[in-house]
Amino acid sequence: MRIDMHVHTEYSFDSLSKPEQIAKVCKLKGLDGIAITDHNTCEGWEEMIRVGKKFELRIVKGVEMKFHPSSKKSFEVLALFLQEPIKDKELFEVLDEVEDQDGIIAIPHPFDPLKGNPKEMKKILERINAIEVFNSRVPNSVYNQKALRFAERHGLGMVGGSDAHTPREVGNAYTLANANDLNEFREAILKRKTKVEGKLTNHLVRRVPSMIRFLRGGKKFKALTKKIVEKSWKV
Repeated sequence: MRIDMHVHTEYSFDSLSKPEQIAKVCKLKGLDGIAITDHNTCEGWEEMIRVGKKFELRIVKGVEMKFHPSSKKSFEVLALFLQEPIKDKELFEVLDEVEDQDGIIAIPHPFDPLKGNPKEMKKILERINAIEVFNSRVPNSVYNQKALRFAERHGLGMVGGSDAHTPREVGNAYTLANANDLNEFREAILKRKTKVEGKLTNHLVRRVPSMIRFLRGGKKFKALTKKIVEKSWKV
């Protein structure tokens, strides 16, 4: 199975990708599914699962949560294979919730200087199940190489994801495992039996989320931004 383990839908504040657009790209690129990992929300699960059934795609329920925002301790965590939305907001309470749901705790883009925080990540090393060893949105491949070496050194599972914020980005990176269903895929990650493939996203495309965040700050620009992005990334 090939699953893009890091995808954002329009339920993220910096993405306008509709679930059906995402599903169409998955089919075009030969993916078996995605992990829906919107920023600090699980609101998109229901729609993405419904669309996934229509397109015969597996959907991993997840969320990307940011801790200590606007500080030097800021970093993010991917909670994957969840059964229900996370209720807590504090780091260790969230980690407990994920474990109680038999979910997987993964660290995305850990060495990206704009998003990662290796120092803070190491503080919860014993709670981490996997490292995102390939993220398509990092500005330089060296950061993915560092993530891979870190995962190997600490015996952690490995996942890859596009971190897509626009439809066409979906599948730029993905995780491969010899699995027949999501339970087997989850076990493959924990047992370190996955492979990762991918390519870096064009640097101009990486700027789209920032543009969306900026323009969404004003109501007059929201409709215009949506029209521009949907036209540019029409599937």
